[in-house]
Amino acid sequence: RSDVRLIDVRRGEEIPQYDCEDGSFLLFPQEGVSVPLAEVASKVERLVVLDCKWTRSSIKDTNTSLSNLPKVHLTAPPKESHSLRWHNEGDCRLSTIESIYYAAKDVSTVTCSEDDDFIDLFYIMGVQRALARADATREGRKEPYSCAAKEERRALRRTEIGGEKWRRDKEKGRILKEMALVKRMSVGIESMS
Repeated sequence: RSDVRLIDVRRGEEIPQYDCEDGSFLLFPQEGVSVPLAEVASKVERLVVLDCKWTRSSIKDTNTSLSNLPKVHLTAPPKESHSLRWHNEGDCRLSTIESIYYAAKDVSTVTCSEDDDFIDLFYIMGVQRALARADATREGRKEPYSCAAKEERRALRRTEIGGEKWRRDKEKGRILKEMALVKRMSVGIESMS
């Protein structure tokens, strides 16, 4: 049985009350806490997956329904993500859809007699990759999901004093200060008139 429910917390939607007694698990890798999904696959009735940065997620701690769920992690995640996103944390960091795909594979290998094919989950991702590849080729850039392009974006995000990102951030700060000064001056001129 497949039952997918999307909850958007930012829009004020309430997170349902999940119960570990009814076979609910939270896909959330946490060293020393989570267990490999394959170990409990036969007990999984519901897998809750958060679509957020796992390194900064506080919702799993502040929401009692989520914090009380047993945590699981992918049994053997691939080292490389095929998503357009990159991760500063290193290998085996996947997009949400990739995590759902590999979680479904983990559970199906234990609970199904035949290996289900969940590749249709990647259809939209495949279309997105094809469009990104065409744009990159046309513009003479690296394919955005390639390891080289992801490393370039990681480097751009690193802030080292005197580095490229530091210089860009300093310039943005200078421009914002100038804009604020111009705005204050124009408000002052309007109030004098």
